Amino acid sequence: FWLRDTNSSNGTFVNNTRVHKKAGEDFSDREIFSGDIIRFGVDVVERDTTHGCIIAQVTIYLGNGCEAKPNLDQTGVINGMVGASAFHSEQVFLLFHLANEALFREQSLVDKLDDLKRLVSDIQEISETGWQAMLREDRLLEKLALYESQLSMLKEDLPQDSLQNHLCQALEDKMSLEKASKIMLARILEEKTEAMTKAADLEVKL
Repeated sequence: FWLRDTNSSNGTFVNNTRVHKKAGEDFSDREIFSGDIIRFGVDVVERDTTHGCIIAQVTIYLGNGCEAKPNLDQTGVINGMVGASAFHSEQVFLLFHLANEALFREQSLVDKLDDLKRLVSDIQEISETGWQAMLREDRLLEKLALYESQLSMLKEDLPQDSLQNHLCQALEDKMSLEKASKIMLARILEEKTEAMTKAADLEVKL
């Protein structure tokens, strides 16, 4: 069985040895056996993203059903690896690749968590701004309602004492209503902040 590299830019590797083309040819051939480790290309970093290469250990069977194992030649080399250490080298190479994959996945997870933290922070800021705007709007509406009430009372033909009593009562009602509204909104804001904090803690644990 042969593996051909058609002049790829990042190369093809068998047992961590690059497949080189012969002079005058536009491709490279390399005989492969069952158990060989094939790597296509190298890790490519694009901005903040790392695109990993493809690595696989092949298992090849002949037409008679036997596995295509490499033969130890007179120099003690098995398809690019010294005979006694061939199996050990394969395992070390696989472990190295698995470690790199684990690091890549870990870094990808860290990047996603950072993005999630920024998203939560932006949501908190937007939510806080929205609450403050709503509070200001509520206060303005309360003032407008009070002024309308006062204007309506002033238009009525009431005795002076009665008018003063109505105004005082209206002011007291207004203050009581504002106080109750502030307490309620403060409690809602506190509950919202607590919920956002719990969500952030959960995101850190993940």
